[in-house]
Formats: sequence, C-alpha cells, structure tokens
Amino acid sequence: MSLHKGRARPLVMTSLVLLALAGFAASFYLAVSHYSILSGQRTGASFCSVSEVVDCDAVAASPYSEIHQIPWASFGALVYLLLISFGLLGLAFEPLSAFALRFTFLISLFCVLFDAYLAFIGFAVLKLICIVCIFTYLVNLGILVLSKVALGEGVRGIIKGAWRSLPFLDASLGEQRHMARLFHSLILVILIFGMAGIIGTRHHFVGDKAQTVAKILESFAQQRPVAIALEGSPRLGPERAKVTIVEFSDFQCPYCKEFASALKMLQKRYSRDLALYFKHYPLDNHCNPYMQRPFHQQACELAQIGVCIEKSGKFWEMDEVLFNSGKTSATSLAKALEARGLNPGEVYSCSGESWARDRVLQDIHEGRKLGVKATPTIFVNGYRLEGSLDSYILNLLVERFLEGRKP
Repeated sequence: MSLHKGRARPLVMTSLVLLALAGFAASFYLAVSHYSILSGQRTGASFCSVSEVVDCDAVAASPYSEIHQIPWASFGALVYLLLISFGLLGLAFEPLSAFALRFTFLISLFCVLFDAYLAFIGFAVLKLICIVCIFTYLVNLGILVLSKVALGEGVRGIIKGAWRSLPFLDASLGEQRHMARLFHSLILVILIFGMAGIIGTRHHFVGDKAQTVAKILESFAQQRPVAIALEGSPRLGPERAKVTIVEFSDFQCPYCKEFASALKMLQKRYSRDLALYFKHYPLDNHCNPYMQRPFHQQACELAQIGVCIEKSGKFWEMDEVLFNSGKTSATSLAKALEARGLNPGEVYSCSGESWARDRVLQDIHEGRKLGVKATPTIFVNGYRLEGSLDSYILNLLVERFLEGRKP
C-alpha cells in the first residue's frame, strides 16, 4: 500500500522534511567544526567531545573526514538540502511525490552504505565515537525506511520507477513529463549552487596555503636537519612517529598559547604518525641568560612548575592551565593541580629546587645552540620554523612529510 497519496501524504512528506532538516543541521555543524578546528578559529572542546573515546572534534579533524580539504560533512549538507527540496515538492504537488520518494530512497540508500564505511573508520581505525555522526547515521536510516514504506514497492521497482522518470526516456509518462522535468531541473540547480558553495568555502579557508607550504619547504631545503635531544622532554604521540615536531615555547607568550592548541589538535588528527615534544624557552631574564631585559616576568617560574609536573606524567593535561596562568590566580592554579591528582605544595616546593631551574636552563641552552631566539619556534623533523602558523598550513606541511616529500 502506497502512503504517498491521499491523507497520509502530508504526514509522510513532512516527516521526511523534518528528518532531512535534522540531518542538515548535524552535517552543517560537523562541516563548521572541521573548518574552525583546522583554521585555528576554535581551540576549546565542543559539547560532544567529552572523553578520549567520545570525541567529535577528533573525528571532524581527522584525515578521514575530508577529501581534497573538503569535509564529507559539506557534501552531506548538500544531500540533505536535496532531500528537503524533494520533501517540499512532494508536499506541494501530489504528482511529484512518487518521483521525490524514489530519489529520496535511492540517495538515502547510498548514504546508509557510505555511513557503514564511515562507522568502520570511526570505530575500528580511529577508535573514536562521534555522537553527531551517529545521529546522522540514524537520520539516514530513518529516511531510507520511511521512503521505502511510503512507496510500498520493492527495490527493483523503485529503481525502474526512478529511471523511467528521467526526462525524454519514457513516453508513457505522458502529462507527467513536465513534472519530471521540473523535478530534475530543481536537482540540477541545487547541485550547481551547492557545489559552488562548497568550493567557495574551501577556497576561503584553504586559499593559496599550498603555495605557502611550498615556500616553507624551499626554506627547509636551505637548511640541514638538526638532531635534538628528546629524552626527558614531554611527548604527545607515538615514540617512533613518522613526523616529529619539537616546540620551544614560553607559557606567557600569547602566540605560543594559540599555537600549542593548534599543535595538539594537529596531533589528534595524525595521532598514529605525529609526535609533539615540548621544550622550555622562557623569555624571562630571571633564568634565561640570553635575555638582556625584563620581559615575561613569570615565565621562568611557570617553566619550572611545568618541569615538576612532567615528573608526574601529566604535563599534557596541565599545559593549557599553565598557558592561562597569567590570567588566573595562584588559588586557581592550585585547584587545577588538585583536580588532576597533584599536590600543589609539593609542586611549588619542587619548582623552587635547583634541579628544576637547571632543567629549564638545559632547554634554553639547547634552543640557543639550535638558533632559537623567539617563541614559538618549532622543528619539523629537524627543520627550524619560527613564528605562529595557520593551522591549515601546519596540516598541509605534515601531509607533505607523510607523503615522503623531502625539502
């Protein structure tokens, strides 16, 4: 029994429109998350990144979430726009409801199959759960089932009906041919403007950054990669990573704070292939003999606190707190230490010991020998790069190294 005619038609088509609207909202959110994370516009965690396993941000920023720097979610949003249009047409014009439902079923069938692939990547490869992604999977499944039930036809019949509705293919359409032409014209218009929007968005965020990366690689070609002593330095990522980034940083440097967040998100994106190492280079003449005048007056103290936190293995849980410590009180810092199972008194006592100062000084001397004069300065597989970089440039740079391209 077909439900796309008579009294049931408004309910069926309205339900499809609402499901597609929900899917569009979720896909739009994921696409915005992808671009905002990789462009560095958003550094904090989203509402659905609640643990190391349940993390929408890590999924949205992963290499599997895109093709040619365009997130799959952007294409998902375009598909949902098509489905919304199909539903509205079927709601407004009863002769178009069968056309709309057949194409809705076929598109949602493809989406469900593609969802199975994405779910496999998320659960088996990334070992992550994306709540918003799962929501879109359920939406697609709901649209598939509802359109199938509403048509009351077998899959073969649906495919034949969709094929017959193509303009100029079957004379038996008779007076419905102009409806079919209207329907397919709408599809074409949405696809053209939708793809233009997707490509325009990519250009806005990515632009000519590939040329910037090419220039960086050219500058690397003028250098010899240096060996850096990494033992004892905080590491985030695999020990034998294909790409290693060593950052010389200062906890009172605002650019370092933004850059550190971008680097951590980059490591999430390439969790199997990228390792981050942190080196202290406080721009503070209290402990940095290469500083001729006062500058970041708490940087040495914070670096020594960081060294003591390193002993507990919780540096990467506390680095963001240390970067924000200039805007918070000592009480807030103590509470943050306690929240992570650290004794504030012991940490402060440790930071005043000579070995902590010597440990920071060791990083400073090493940095100076490597040509570090400002922060942030990073070394990508031994090649020096100064200044805070756009997240997309960092991403493209890491991809070039993973592809085996040498400067």
